[in-house]
Order: sequence, then structure tokens, then C-alpha cells
Amino acid sequence: MTALFRDSDEALKFAFRVEQKSQHAINGYGAVRGGGELSPHELRAQAVFIRKAVQELPVHLRGYAWAAYAWDESQIDGQRDVERHIAKQIGNDSAQLVELLVRRFLELGDETRPTHRAIAKQLNLHHSTVQHWDAKVYAAMTDLERALFDRLDRYFARIKLIPAPQAA
Repeated sequence: MTALFRDSDEALKFAFRVEQKSQHAINGYGAVRGGGELSPHELRAQAVFIRKAVQELPVHLRGYAWAAYAWDESQIDGQRDVERHIAKQIGNDSAQLVELLVRRFLELGDETRPTHRAIAKQLNLHHSTVQHWDAKVYAAMTDLERALFDRLDRYFARIKLIPAPQAA
């Protein structure tokens, strides 16, 4: 059996969006990705299985997955968990600054993503202060993202949900 997903990112996107998809879209997904032998009910079961795997992660990793992939109240809860974790990691006690910078990281590439100057104006700070903390948040968020995918990649590859990584 071939892997149903290319990587953990694709598996998470599928799992958190399957609830919003019509039955027709789910059928099409299975046919496109090599899961053609899976029925729509089996695809939904895979989504539930993936979300359960995320639920069992430590709070900060689970929070990142929810913040980045969920579309319901889990996204808000996940973002709060991530903000608390990142604030501890970088040693910043300004909840509003951390919130805005975490949101900035999660909206990477989005045209609604706030600029450093917009955040600085909103918080009445100098933009270089925001840039300083943004670099720290970016590094901490990148580490958090890497930790999430390291853990999920190993697990999903072991159960053959994604292809095993190639040995270097």
C-alpha cells in the first residue's frame, strides 16, 4: 500500500479540513492521492485518527498544530497555548506583543499579515523593538514547528501514513 499523504503537513491539512469538505471532495481526495482504495468513511476515519494523534501530543506541540491547522475554537485554544509557551521561551511578559508576533508567524505569506511598523504603532513601541522580539519569536516558532514535524513524521512514517524519510 502506498502512503496516503506526501508528508505530515499534508496529513494535518487534510485531517483538520475534512470536516468542512463535502462528500464529493473527500472522494476526489482519495482518488488523487492514491487512497482510491479507501472509501469516504475510511478517509474520514483517517482524519479522526490523525487528529487523535495530535491530541496526544504535549500541550505546546498540540497547540501549534491546532493554531496552524484548525478552523474552530481549537485554533484559538491552540494559539493561546503556543503564546504561553513562546513567551516563556523568549522571556517576554508582554502578552499582546507575543500574541501579535505569533499570529504574524502563523500568517506567513498572507496579505493580512501585520508589519513590524503596524504592530509597533498598535503597541506604542519603536519598530526596532518589535523587530528584535520578532526574531526571537520566529526562532522559537521554527523550533516548535520542527519539533512537531519531527515527532509526527516518525509516527506517521512508522504506521505508513506518509512515506518513510530517505536515508542521507
